Formats: sequence, C-alpha cells, structure tokens
Amino acid sequence: MSFRPINPQNALVEASVVMRFSRPFFEPELAAIRGLHGRFAKDLPQLATTPVNTIFIGAAPVGGLPGAPVTMAAYKKDGTFETRLQIQGDLLIINFLLYTHWSELWPKAQLWASSVLDAARTVGLPDGTLPIQITSVLHQMIDAFVWEGESANVSVQARGCRARPGTQRDSGGSPPTPRMRP
Repeated sequence: MSFRPINPQNALVEASVVMRFSRPFFEPELAAIRGLHGRFAKDLPQLATTPVNTIFIGAAPVGGLPGAPVTMAAYKKDGTFETRLQIQGDLLIINFLLYTHWSELWPKAQLWASSVLDAARTVGLPDGTLPIQITSVLHQMIDAFVWEGESANVSVQARGCRARPGTQRDSGGSPPTPRMRP
C-alpha cells in the first residue's frame, strides 16, 4: 500500500497567488473594483464586502483609511470555496481550490489581477497619495495525499524520505522554527 493523490487527476488541493502592494486599497478604489464583478460573475458569482474596524497605531496612510475587504467567490457543492479573489488592506489574494491545470488558471489570475489594478488606477485620490505598486508576489501550491494502508504502517517521519523538505531529512526531529525577517 502507498499514498495516492487526493484527486483522481492530481494531488493539488489549492493554488494561490498573493500580491502585496505599497499601500492599502482605499474605498474609492475598492468601489471601482466592486464594479468589475459583472465581468467576473461567470467565474466568481458571489460579491461580498466584509465590514471591518481599523485601528492604526501611529499615522494612518496618506489618502484615507483602507476600505472594507472585497471578496468575489465561487463555491463547491459542500459550501467551501472553489475559487476566490479577495482584496484586503494591501493584499490581493487569488485562491483556486478546484485545481485543474495551471495553464487554465494562470490566465484567469492574470486577467483578474490586471483588471483590479487598472480599476484602482482610474480613481482620483487625494493629493499626496502614492500610486499603488506591487511590492511582492507569492505563488503557492498545496498537495494532499491519502494513505491506502493500515494506519499503523504509515510514517511520514521516515528517515531518508526524499519527499520531505531538506530541513527535515535525517534530522531525527522537527524542522527548525522559521524566523521572520523584520
């Protein structure tokens, strides 16, 4: 017995793209982004705005307070996300939780991200407000496997396992705690 991919076609349960920007999205920009929903409704039929209270320690960003998060989403039959586009603070997050193939998903992610940026750039903001710029991009793929043997026979901590990160291989214990950069 062995592990098998959780899905018949592949082991991927999620592909995500996260973009961080130089400043948060402000309400006028988010209103323009919400206006994109008609173009995205086929893939992302739900539009939601989540009310939030923001407390700043120190100065608030020039240009006003960040707007409430905007989410456009499609759901699986069980009520969990299938696909999600979310703009929250200085982040744009795209999650694909029904993975088919990157060649099918990446064009959607590109279209949605470029459309969000174009919509945000059409809005007039107060003097002194810097244009929004991408400062970092994260791409993540998450795999999942199912063990088909007896539960007593499985060990994901086996020494020499080539599927584990190098920090765990033959270390005899847990990987080191990641350190965050300031």
